[in-house]
Amino acid sequence: LEERLWEAPALSDWVREGRGRFMLQSLPAAVVGRVVGPKQGDKVLDMCAAPGGKTTHMAVLMGGKGHVVACDRSKRKVQGISELAESQELQGCVEAMKADATKPMPPGIQVIAPFDRILLDPPCSALGLRPSLRPASAVSIEGLGQHVRYQKLMFARAVEALKPGGVLVYSTCTINPYENEGIVAWALRTFSCLSLSSQEDARVGGPGLECCGFTAEQ
Repeated sequence: LEERLWEAPALSDWVREGRGRFMLQSLPAAVVGRVVGPKQGDKVLDMCAAPGGKTTHMAVLMGGKGHVVACDRSKRKVQGISELAESQELQGCVEAMKADATKPMPPGIQVIAPFDRILLDPPCSALGLRPSLRPASAVSIEGLGQHVRYQKLMFARAVEALKPGGVLVYSTCTINPYENEGIVAWALRTFSCLSLSSQEDARVGGPGLECCGFTAEQ
């Protein structure tokens, strides 16, 4: 960028100056919280929460009444989530904790579990992000396979923390079916306690792909 065509203020400046009154979210990111559907008094786990937009959105949907545990393996990012929650006066509802979602939950989270609702929005290949400034050369078959392996580990941890009859929402920002339909099909084969639930009120987009062991009916 060499020269601005219009002297328009940056949206990020508006968010910063708004001090928590509003924040930017893409449509898919905004929909996810509503799909999770947290209710007042729920215990909610956001397993890969940074930077915290979905975490605070769910806390707002709960009216600030309940317990949202937001995890990230980076201490710096955990601090950022806490600061974001405080800026929106949600510190009484949101608790940010350092945790690696591929490993068993630390004691601080185990004592809160099981959770009524869990959001697993894991690191992914991000092939669905638009606009994307990443060159095509940055994507490799090996890298795509590594994402799938990590996502399966995280999914297993999520099932361990979920309350019987609870809701687990798995979401990504990629269009790679092996990370989407493939993971869900694998989970249904692996964990007999899981079943698919229809996405109703907040439904956006079309049906999933019939692939990776995922049937047309599913």
